[in-house]
Amino acid sequence: MLCSNCGAILADEASTCWRCGWPRNFAVSPPVSGYEEHLRPRGQQVLVQPQTVPGQPQVWQSNASSVQLQRPTVPSSLNQGQTRSRSGISRRAMMRGILALAAVGGVVGLYELYRGARSSFSSSSSSDPSPVAQSLVKGNTVYTHYTSAPVETLAWAPYGIRIASGGYDATVQVWDATTGGNLFSYTGHVDFVNTVAWSPNSVHIVSAGDMDGNVQVWDATTGTRLVTYQGHSAQVNAAMWSLDGKRIASASNDKSVQVWDSTTGKRLLTYRGHTDQVNALVWSLDERIASGSQDKTVQVWNASNGGNVLVYRGHSGSVEAVSWSPDSRWIVSAGNDTDVVQIWDATTGKHLYTYQGHAVNVFTVGWSPDGRLIASGGEDASVQVWAVT
Repeated sequence: MLCSNCGAILADEASTCWRCGWPRNFAVSPPVSGYEEHLRPRGQQVLVQPQTVPGQPQVWQSNASSVQLQRPTVPSSLNQGQTRSRSGISRRAMMRGILALAAVGGVVGLYELYRGARSSFSSSSSSDPSPVAQSLVKGNTVYTHYTSAPVETLAWAPYGIRIASGGYDATVQVWDATTGGNLFSYTGHVDFVNTVAWSPNSVHIVSAGDMDGNVQVWDATTGTRLVTYQGHSAQVNAAMWSLDGKRIASASNDKSVQVWDSTTGKRLLTYRGHTDQVNALVWSLDERIASGSQDKTVQVWNASNGGNVLVYRGHSGSVEAVSWSPDSRWIVSAGNDTDVVQIWDATTGKHLYTYQGHAVNVFTVGWSPDGRLIASGGEDASVQVWAVT
């Protein structure tokens, strides 16, 4: 069963959603042609987004078939404001099951994970600049949100149906995830924006990227700046909220990860275990932070006191991305050691599995809410979704 609020897959014995707390009695059955049929043995690709040629039709390939993507007309059901898909899942739940991809070319594309539908995130040759709503059918783009400059980062709001994206135009755009319509643009930055993150209650956004190392917290509805954190001496590459929304961790080229109060901007602790710039960080459910660095390590440490838990040295190049499994037992990490994505035990550091589906460096990884799939994207211009269990 799927949670009708956030789209997470529910265990048989669960009375509420493990992710958002929504009552089970509102749960719905997954799409008939959906999620389960795409599961494969560990490491086997589910679907692959290939390199594309701008302006040309694209083919998304799977082990079973290929689907040619075209830009269809807007379905009448969406024009009439219908909010439920043919499978019975609310549009809100379906949208939470969609992965959003940041890209170059001023285009943000979406694809549907439940049905395996994908979308292009390369530059579009269409002269129509408006977002296009499209049917939730396998192989079809849901819609495309156009921006004025290359997109560097984006994040879904934990609750509701908004997306924030930042890029080379020094703005953060907040837009409606059901229509692609722009709600407003935040213009507080002076340089490109390379990280955005929503607060757990979807009220505030933290963003960074300016070369001066400043991190900004602002109201996600009005754009009012609330806090400017100036603790770093170099560019900030990643920022993330604690689960209670009271703290923010930020990783920088100054080789540090700093944890600070999200309301006052007061620094609470500084972690200096890395010997080179810190590229990525992620907060676990149990007060641990995993940070990946140019020094080729992933370090797991206590977010409350900065104490080091372990150092993972399995990579031969810079670590660009890290992600916890939903139960905080494992970590997937990837980087510039050519085509290697690694899964390892977050408590012992024991290597569990290596995925080598990419042709070159891997820059981003993400774990599915149920822990059975991982999505990874890299320099080979592909996003690959593959089975973990």
